[in-house]
Amino acid sequence: MLLPTIEIREIGTQGIAVNDREAITPAEDLVRLTTLIKVDFQLLGKKVVDEARQPLGKVSDYALDPESFFIQRLYVTPPFFRKLTSGQKIISRQQIIEITDKKIIVNDTTVKAPGFFKSPAPAPEA
Repeated sequence: MLLPTIEIREIGTQGIAVNDREAITPAEDLVRLTTLIKVDFQLLGKKVVDEARQPLGKVSDYALDPESFFIQRLYVTPPFFRKLTSGQKIISRQQIIEITDKKIIVNDTTVKAPGFFKSPAPAPEA
């Protein structure tokens, strides 16, 4: 079942209010979108790499613009062995270079959430 975003009237803590429940359409009825639907793209869990193809982690969450439904930020959790030295990365939509079925390639100038262990800040020069 698919719902065109234009039919969404409101998004609240208890769910989504739609203009007309008849707008919720079975996927097989949307012939023009068949190829796109068959891709079955899943953003959560998608591998994220930088331009040098170095792994940054996997998408653990994302933020949408409530008006356009465009993705504004990706929250990327590093691989287990990196969690001790770096925290979650926040990647803005402007940093996304390419999205494929298997991975998301980004420009790695991320804002980093604090990790469990963090290197001390360098001392100011005298």
